[in-house]
Amino acid sequence: MARKKQSKNEDHTWMLQRLKESQEADHDLREKARDDHAFVNNHKPDGQWEDEWWQAADKKPRYTFDKTTQVINQVCGELYEADFSISVDPAGGEATTKDAQTYEGIVRHIESVSDAKTKVYHQAGRNAVTCGMDAIMIMAQYVDDDCFDQDLTLVHIPNAIDRVWWDANAEEPDASDSRRWWVIQSISDEEYNERWPDGSQRSVSSDRETTSFWQKKEGCILVGEYFYIEEVPRELVLFTNGEVYENNADLQAVIDELAEMGITERRRRQRMKKVVKVRKFDNTDWLEPAEETVFDRVNVLPVYANFKVYENKVLYSGIVAGLKDAQRVLNYSVSREIEEGALAMREKLMMTETQMEGYEEELSTLNTNPYPVQGYNPDPEAQPPFKIGGATINPGLRVISEAMNDMIHHASGQFAANMGENPNAQSGIAIRRLQNKGDTGAYQYTVAMETMLSAAYRVIVGAIPKVYQEERQVRIMNQDGTNEVVTLNTPMMDQETGQPVYLNDLRTGKYNARCVVGPSFRNRQDETKEAILSIGQIDPSAIEMGGDILFNNIPAPGMDDLADRKRMQLFNAGMIPFDQLTDEEKQILQQTQEQQANQEQPADPMMVAAQAEMVKAQTAQAESQGKQQLDQANLQLNQTKLQIAASKEQRENTRLSYEQRNNQFAQNLETQEFQRANAQVMMETLKGHAEILNELKSAIGANVIMSPEALQAYMKQAENVADAVGAEPAMNQPMMIEATPNAN
Repeated sequence: MARKKQSKNEDHTWMLQRLKESQEADHDLREKARDDHAFVNNHKPDGQWEDEWWQAADKKPRYTFDKTTQVINQVCGELYEADFSISVDPAGGEATTKDAQTYEGIVRHIESVSDAKTKVYHQAGRNAVTCGMDAIMIMAQYVDDDCFDQDLTLVHIPNAIDRVWWDANAEEPDASDSRRWWVIQSISDEEYNERWPDGSQRSVSSDRETTSFWQKKEGCILVGEYFYIEEVPRELVLFTNGEVYENNADLQAVIDELAEMGITERRRRQRMKKVVKVRKFDNTDWLEPAEETVFDRVNVLPVYANFKVYENKVLYSGIVAGLKDAQRVLNYSVSREIEEGALAMREKLMMTETQMEGYEEELSTLNTNPYPVQGYNPDPEAQPPFKIGGATINPGLRVISEAMNDMIHHASGQFAANMGENPNAQSGIAIRRLQNKGDTGAYQYTVAMETMLSAAYRVIVGAIPKVYQEERQVRIMNQDGTNEVVTLNTPMMDQETGQPVYLNDLRTGKYNARCVVGPSFRNRQDETKEAILSIGQIDPSAIEMGGDILFNNIPAPGMDDLADRKRMQLFNAGMIPFDQLTDEEKQILQQTQEQQANQEQPADPMMVAAQAEMVKAQTAQAESQGKQQLDQANLQLNQTKLQIAASKEQRENTRLSYEQRNNQFAQNLETQEFQRANAQVMMETLKGHAEILNELKSAIGANVIMSPEALQAYMKQAENVADAVGAEPAMNQPMMIEATPNAN
């Protein structure tokens, strides 16, 4: 079996050689950067003096009047006041504006959780102003030890001039063309042995030749992280629903389900994919295996101030490089002024002993006593008392000191107005012009931060789809600082197509990210407030129409509530354009329009004046018609009352008639019951008679003995009884009446 060819990035010796090349290519600029840092951070008495003049001024005044740090503070203050914000735009595929806003909110939340403004951007900006170079890193970390969810974070790399290196061939200001980069960190011997007990404990070279501090932590080992980009082949599959998926284990797991929904493969193609890998090492060997990251581009980003490429070499510099000479001369000249002032003869009063006699005590306290007049004795042989001596400092030193002050201002681009000074009582316009000049002098540092942040935003936006792959809730931050929670990658079934769709799916579409620089949100609030009030003096309606905006930009308690009330008033009055309405307001407006859809729209305001008289006449006519209709309604009401009364009387009569019929029916029923009872008694009697006749028949041998008249009466009575009880007659044929002798 053929052995897999080893990548050059897996060769530890080859990797160290590339690191050495990068360090050598940038060694001179790194040394200058270290010297700039030492100039303002060393805090030694000779930190801002040249060694020769420091030694020559031994046992003489050697003071440091640090104006360089104040210049750095001023430029950094302008950077801190600027508002560096992200802007994401749809760039292709299924990208949408709504998802672009979700990207922006996620990045703002990452910045907030990382405390990026204070811990990352301020630190990186200050170091770039000082020496011209610094670096930050974007990392992917697990949320906690008990889950697989990851979050992105921004971190500042301390002492980047000793710890961070990029490819020696990289020439882009954001190092985006670098194919490899290194981050070196210092860890204790104890931690090293715990993590890599088989390691050699040999430190990686930091390229530093000298140190500024002697008192610092000892027993540390420098360990490196080697980042590099590898291109790996991948196969893309286009399906009939227009989606493109990478042919991997995830696709194979759902390909059957896609087929059941009628989504099949259309075609395939091969394409290389960039992947950033990282591996830890020391000066002897690798310490850990290589790991694949979620990034596909450089995630360690430089901040280069005054960036340029000259003679195939990347150049950068900070503000200290141009101030060191002026600062050193200023320290020397002012120290000399102080020395000459201290050594100069004090002013003396010259007089003879005759002139002093009797005034010795007063003259000895001449500089402290409160007497307005000092007497002396006239001496005809001498002139009146006079003064000699006094401080006579070399005026050239004062000229030099003032010239160095101006030199520092001009070299840094910061003037008195930028420093909050107004020595000549200049007008506000003049001060603003000086401030603008100062802003122009610091603009290159704003550009450096903008370049770095644009690259950082692109890295984060590119990594978000890989970090937030599954359905999960994330917090996003709006531009005004408010937060909300959204759910990403929520699966739903499209009822029309029968295909699955995902809400807030950041895995589809392409987006462009960039950094937008502007004044801080607080400054913009002040500017907005002042602008509205200024316009309101000319056009008062501007305050009425923009009252909610005005109140929102006043950072005082209760202003938010007042702004909400004012906006509701403007909304109800229809004074807010539709494209400026919030989603909630648009929904309320839509509901209101649906309720009023069948209602007549209000008349055109231009027709109101022309229809005024018509409306008046129609109103009078309507009043007359209304009166007639009222009279007619009253008449109809009276008629209705009469009809109701008649109806009540008729219902009462009907009720009485019904009661009478009911009583009569009850009486008839009672009579019938009585007759039925009598018939029953008669039947019982006839039954008794029949039994007697049967006995007589048996005794005399005949059916019955009776006369024909009696028989006829009996038959008649039987018929009557049968009719009364509703039965057939007991006998339907006449009985033969005869007397027959008894057989016995």
